[in-house]
Amino acid sequence: MLHNGIALCVMAMPLCALLYDPNVIFPFITLKAFAFHSLSLLSLILCSILFFIDEKLRINLWLLFSNKLFQSYLIYFSFIIISGIFSENYFVSLWGTSERADGIYLQLFCFYLTVAACSVLNTNQWKMVFISLISVSVVLFIFQILQFGRSYYRPGSLLNQPTFLASFYVISIGSCLLLNSIINHSRFNLVYKSITYSLIIVFILGIIISGTRASFLAITLALAVTYFFYKKITLKQALLIGAISLLLILGGLLIAINLFNLDLNKSITRIFNIQGNLATLHSRLINVLISLNAINPIEVGFKNFLIGWGWGNYYLAWDYSYMPMINQFDPAPFDKAHNTYLDILVSTGLIGFFAFYHFIKKIFQSIASIKYLMLKFSMLFIFTSKFIEIFFTFDSVTGLIASQIIFSYLIFIDLINKGDL
Repeated sequence: MLHNGIALCVMAMPLCALLYDPNVIFPFITLKAFAFHSLSLLSLILCSILFFIDEKLRINLWLLFSNKLFQSYLIYFSFIIISGIFSENYFVSLWGTSERADGIYLQLFCFYLTVAACSVLNTNQWKMVFISLISVSVVLFIFQILQFGRSYYRPGSLLNQPTFLASFYVISIGSCLLLNSIINHSRFNLVYKSITYSLIIVFILGIIISGTRASFLAITLALAVTYFFYKKITLKQALLIGAISLLLILGGLLIAINLFNLDLNKSITRIFNIQGNLATLHSRLINVLISLNAINPIEVGFKNFLIGWGWGNYYLAWDYSYMPMINQFDPAPFDKAHNTYLDILVSTGLIGFFAFYHFIKKIFQSIASIKYLMLKFSMLFIFTSKFIEIFFTFDSVTGLIASQIIFSYLIFIDLINKGDL
């Protein structure tokens, strides 16, 4: 009974994305985040009770904390906490800002999610988690289409932000691939494949409508990377699959334009607008200089160089190292670097950044050890697209929840591959 309760909490977590939260509630917690925290706390309480009465859970927890992939995550998480302890602004490090409720407490609840999910869920329950995540994206897409039909420019659906929506779609595309690789009902195999591949086309259409360049680039490059590792298909077959997919996407666009009377010119133009992209590129490159100067030990001392300004304190580093030349490309102040790698470097310092690098390395080593080829392909696509995407963006609460679910499943697979579960 308790096992099912924990599984239901994890399955319900993607549904948090459907909660509309235009404002935050005290103390800097959005409605989405509050729902996620409540589910995480409930699963943690149930896990704690189960810990005392279920020997298998105690064994699973021991195996989890002995797992090298989880240990690399734990090391990185520890440096996030250390950076918060020595941060310039403790309050922001802990809670985040009024605009983004993404402080250390959010990372803590993501940690709870991974512990609960990896220790309790079985393969069938994981399938339901992915179905929940995909279903949420379908609902978000419906709202996005309705907004776009009312002439919204770059509609963000219930997430209220097109970049975060596109990022959620990227994870959902990967979830479709994962679901396709772990469902083994041969009688309905063609039906499942048809549904999942159709939804992939739908989510790609959603990314195009959102006009989000980073997500579009991420899935394009991730597909190219996965092809080179997925040796089962030839270049000719890959090109054929790509051509068919392109035709399906164009067909979807044509249907959307005629059925909903949509004008996709602005969204498509934004993705491929070279002049606009160059302006963005200039501002991001200047941000690189600002970020590197913010951890220069000669300028800011060895404390900020080694352990950073503190989690979520990028805005202070940006103000300190501000370069006026950025105004001609992007006059707005930056509280994030729009590059997660720079955010982590500035927030957690050089040591935290190396811990993050070690974490990424362990993720891809774990993917390389997966025995089932389609599952390996799916995971490679998800994490390649994610690590490309965060070169240009930062995560939202919903994006973190979705990413943490996929990462937790990777640990689950890693434990199974090593014969621990």
